[in-house]
Amino acid sequence: MSVTIQTMYEEMKGTWNELQSVIDTQEKELKSLGGVSAETKTYAEKLNDRITQLETAMARPQFLPHEESKSDPRKSEAKAAFFQALEHGYGSLKPEQKQMVPIAGPNESKALFQTDDTTGGFLAPTEFVQDIIKAIVLYSPIREVVTVRSTQNKSILYPTRTSTFAAQWISEQTTRTETVGLKYGQEEIMSHEMYALVLISYSDMEDTYFDMETQIQMECAEQFAVTEGAAFVAGSGVGKPEGLLTNANVSYFPVGSTSAILADGLIGAAYTLKSAYAKNAIWLLNRKSIGAIRQLKDSYGQYLWQPGIASDIPNTILDHPYMEVPDMPDVATNAYPIMFGDFKRAYVAVDRVQMVMTRLTERYADLGQIGFIARKRVGGQVVLPEAVLKLKISTS
Repeated sequence: MSVTIQTMYEEMKGTWNELQSVIDTQEKELKSLGGVSAETKTYAEKLNDRITQLETAMARPQFLPHEESKSDPRKSEAKAAFFQALEHGYGSLKPEQKQMVPIAGPNESKALFQTDDTTGGFLAPTEFVQDIIKAIVLYSPIREVVTVRSTQNKSILYPTRTSTFAAQWISEQTTRTETVGLKYGQEEIMSHEMYALVLISYSDMEDTYFDMETQIQMECAEQFAVTEGAAFVAGSGVGKPEGLLTNANVSYFPVGSTSAILADGLIGAAYTLKSAYAKNAIWLLNRKSIGAIRQLKDSYGQYLWQPGIASDIPNTILDHPYMEVPDMPDVATNAYPIMFGDFKRAYVAVDRVQMVMTRLTERYADLGQIGFIARKRVGGQVVLPEAVLKLKISTS
């Protein structure tokens, strides 16, 4: 077990205990003052956010390869010449080195300033950090919890049972008649294509310190994950995968409020799902919804959200694990901010072509550019709607 993971887990448990105390304080303030003080509310939000940050850090997977940059021989040569001039004097440099570290001539008595390149600025070179600062890109990792199949064809066909018969009781001498009703059908899952086209100039390819082709490949992989995840959640099914939320046959369960998630609504949904699906069920919801649920209690005063008993055991809501899905809606009237169910059985994603990148060297040659076009073919749709539920912010 990583010391870092264990340390974060211990901090999360301590923060959770502290948050429970603050929630108790909120309840006391509601009873005695009729409202929660701004200070208590702010502190609760701070603790809640910290738990989410720790949880995210502990669970964050590494999807992209390590970034490597091109070596920078000019920078290292200039730096070596600079330090040689400092140690042995400017006269010790070779002519080509002096070009790397130009300074004022020997007859100039001008004061040296770093802010003026010609009087000292060149002697204080900047360091180019060979790493790119990137903001976190959120995406919905739905393929981690659904069934994923690969195919060499444009689509796959799933045989389905659309209805069945009922067994009958019969006495010893009664004539047996056919028990009708058994029927089958098929579910076709089409693959859909997404792409990205990036143009880059010859000069940028030649002079940039980074391996730009690798950088573009990583950017495409990241954005494909974003686009795919959004479609798996709420895609229309037309020219893109069908989303879990958009399938008309997925039932919904009202949480009993038009403005908030209620504990009774979550409990009701958990026990509405059929037992065969419930034993493997998880919750899908976004970060805001997780934060709201952390403060909910059942009628016995027990919190619905519970930290795992060890760092390698997931946190749970009503004893079921959950996944943070950024593309799930926020809590709002008539919205569906939460899903619950066995997504392995409910949804199938189909990979026809993994991401491939083609280098276009001729098409944009007259513009002095190279094109990189990436494409991927993937499909997905709900195949067993009864295995999942949508929770609706509604009283009915």
